[in-house]
Amino acid sequence: MKITKFKKVFSMTGELGLRNYTVRDIIDLKGEKQLTQTLPFFPNEAKAAEDAGIDLMNIRFNYFKQETAIEIRKSASKTFMSFVIPLLSVPTKDDALKHSYKAMELGADGIIFQGSLNHIEALSNAGIPVQGHIGLVPRKSTWTGGIRAVGNTIDEAKALFQNLKDLENAGAWAVECEVIPSRLMRELSSRTSLVTISIGSGNGGDVQFLFAEDILGASEGPFPRHSKQYCNLFKEAQRIQKIRVKAFKDFIDEVNTNIFPSNKFEVEVTEGFPMPEDANNKITSIATYDSASDTYYAFVLDEKNRLTLESKDNIIIKSFDTEYELLQAFMVEYLKWKPTIITGWNIDTFDMPYLYNRICKVAGSNVADMLSPIQTVQWNKHRKRFMFAGVSCLDYLPLYKLFTYTQLSSLSLIHISEPTRLLSIADAVVCL
Repeated sequence: MKITKFKKVFSMTGELGLRNYTVRDIIDLKGEKQLTQTLPFFPNEAKAAEDAGIDLMNIRFNYFKQETAIEIRKSASKTFMSFVIPLLSVPTKDDALKHSYKAMELGADGIIFQGSLNHIEALSNAGIPVQGHIGLVPRKSTWTGGIRAVGNTIDEAKALFQNLKDLENAGAWAVECEVIPSRLMRELSSRTSLVTISIGSGNGGDVQFLFAEDILGASEGPFPRHSKQYCNLFKEAQRIQKIRVKAFKDFIDEVNTNIFPSNKFEVEVTEGFPMPEDANNKITSIATYDSASDTYYAFVLDEKNRLTLESKDNIIIKSFDTEYELLQAFMVEYLKWKPTIITGWNIDTFDMPYLYNRICKVAGSNVADMLSPIQTVQWNKHRKRFMFAGVSCLDYLPLYKLFTYTQLSSLSLIHISEPTRLLSIADAVVCL
């Protein structure tokens, strides 16, 4: 059941927060309710686990590389979370205290430690909730004869019970019980005050623990026999990778066949060549070409209804009585096109800045900002151009300057059209 009401808590650093459970809550629930626990490796896994209602989480903590732990803690801020201190990083009690205090400072609700009882006692005496580990402790598996179930003999069962008592006496509040026979797990859990956390030990513990990697099927495997995969993210990741490869191949193919870039713009205004930053003159026409549909569009201002314009084949012509109607109609089509690349002649210094500033004046900045798919338009003072987030503007004028060696008196279209008419660049220019 997902928690909807959270408790206020103070961290050891005095920071106020909200949690689904406290140590006291979990202890009080012993024998009454079995909780769920997982260990996410990434923030998005932790966020998903919290959204799903997972009760408890463990996360790995590296004192010398804390960023991942910080991000995971932030992504699941309301879930009781224990930080796992690596065994070999804390050879002394002072090291254990130093690393544990840092973990608590970063938002840990408790510490998980596989080291000695002396270390656990030191943490407990310092007021830090600490959890131990019995059964199959992978990093100590040489003492149990390798990766196997622990507790199949009377002697092993007695040793596990003594492990519990030693942890109790050292001040631990919980213990992870890994790959212990389920019948023995139930007996051990009923004979200790510790909150028992079962992983591969049946349903006799107070908490059922499974790694997020196992739950999500996030690796190629093989998976532990006691685990279960509730989805196959590894297979899905492979499928997505194939999609990525195909997308890159399609991009290369369209570049090589001149299909991409797609949209091309030309903006015409009245009374000469006005300043784009002022945008004082009416826009009388906007001409575009959409390569995705192989269609030409012309939006024309015809205030006195003098023009007779007809659409045909792949050419669509629309006339309007007012500039406002023209710009509104253009924006409606623009939002349908959803261009990622816009090309044209001198569009960086004239067409796009004039279009943006004029739309701001006539229809408002909220409409003009829609030239960006995320509605973010900013002036780049270094490049001296507008940046439309999510859209790249490819200006043929600077490209022409860069790659042509022809000396012309002017770089207006009328001067370059003849020498370039046989070049592909000429096909990119749509004039009205």
